[in-house]
Amino acid sequence: MPLRSGRFRFTGGTQQIITGKKGNAILRVFNSGRKPFTINGTDATHVLYPSYSIDVHGDEDAITIEAAGATDLAEGVYDFVSPLHDIRSGRFDTLNDRGYVPADPAVDGALLVADFRRVGRDVYYRFYNSGETPIEIHLTNKADTAPTDDSKKLAQDLNPDQSIDVYIKTSNQYAVWVKSATTDKAIQGIYDFIDSE
Repeated sequence: MPLRSGRFRFTGGTQQIITGKKGNAILRVFNSGRKPFTINGTDATHVLYPSYSIDVHGDEDAITIEAAGATDLAEGVYDFVSPLHDIRSGRFDTLNDRGYVPADPAVDGALLVADFRRVGRDVYYRFYNSGETPIEIHLTNKADTAPTDDSKKLAQDLNPDQSIDVYIKTSNQYAVWVKSATTDKAIQGIYDFIDSE
């Protein structure tokens, strides 16, 4: 029987969704609502926009979700990523400039889809381009700063209706970014955990 996803739905303030988990666990959080919210861990903070997910490391202390404002609804689901669990794919979509506060990433700006800074094991991921624009995949050692050049970009862009399996050496490539290969063209895609070592 499939494991049901964890869920949260609250207005304003913060809500804890995990505590006491091993630091090398991987948690996938998906924003199923209409407003952005913030994911807070011990050493990382990420704003998550609607219809967009991110994979982050587990946290020995706690991970909390923070609503964007006092009257804003934070709504989403989360899962522990494991080959033993059948969970929904991670996803990203910049097709619509939604005009949220805090500001939505630019249509052709880089989006962080994974922060493995404390995972402590290398991972294999599959990326699929479900949109109409080629996608750049960047593997960097900075989760707080979007890549500004192509030095950490995969040699081959991910073309529409294509997938690629990527080995991610988390000791020096713990941040995974996706970006439109064409200025002012939106991207859509999904990604899945395959294995780790």
